[in-house]
Amino acid sequence: MNNEQIWNDYCQRENIAEQAVPLFETEADKWVVTREVGRQKKRKVLSRSEAMNQLIIKQVDTLIADSSRAQPMYDGLIYMMLYIEDGRVQPLYIGKTESRGRKNDLSANITKLQTDRSKFAR
Repeated sequence: MNNEQIWNDYCQRENIAEQAVPLFETEADKWVVTREVGRQKKRKVLSRSEAMNQLIIKQVDTLIADSSRAQPMYDGLIYMMLYIEDGRVQPLYIGKTESRGRKNDLSANITKLQTDRSKFAR
């Protein structure tokens, strides 16, 4: 079995295409929506889609619940930026985020994510 077959089998088994959500919020003409950040020096950044925000929260909730187990199953999240072409998943970027922090049991990026968005999926 070659690498492409392994990748396609994995994507099909894990329903990657069906679970994918848009990364950015877009306008009707597909332009990405921007927003300003910064207090003194304003700059424009791309706006994440609400579907992506909700997916991140759902997955982080799973990590938080898992961290309280005697033997946690997860040590982070694997995430992908991709596009779907002819029904096949084409990866652009694959990354992993750790659930453990340097100083605390849970990373500051996920702790209290429901109420504190200052470190929301940076």
